[in-house]
Amino acid sequence: MARAATLILLIAVLISGCTSANTTRTTRAVPRTPDEAVEKCFSGWDGDHRDFKKQVEAQLNDPDSMQVHGTYYNGSEDISDGTMLIRMDYGARNRLGGMVRTDAFAEMNIRTCAVTIIDYGG
Repeated sequence: MARAATLILLIAVLISGCTSANTTRTTRAVPRTPDEAVEKCFSGWDGDHRDFKKQVEAQLNDPDSMQVHGTYYNGSEDISDGTMLIRMDYGARNRLGGMVRTDAFAEMNIRTCAVTIIDYGG
């Protein structure tokens, strides 16, 4: 009988621990620094901002040729207005088949990670 009570208590503790972990993740605070925003919005795998890459790719003559060389931000930028400027260094084939390397700039919403392209070398 004591074993059953211990098992029930252990299960209850595990379930409550899982619930609080999920709650913490969904109620995560708004990033306070550019570094926190980048950690939230950029890929931990390759450092790209997936939506930014897709939006630029859609404007290219040969989207399959796109190579992202890096996505950058200013770590000391003031983000109190809820946005920050990001830059993507990329290359792609032009209409003549030559590889061209250029930059694209976007404004990123630090709450939603949505980007609005300001300029791209397409």
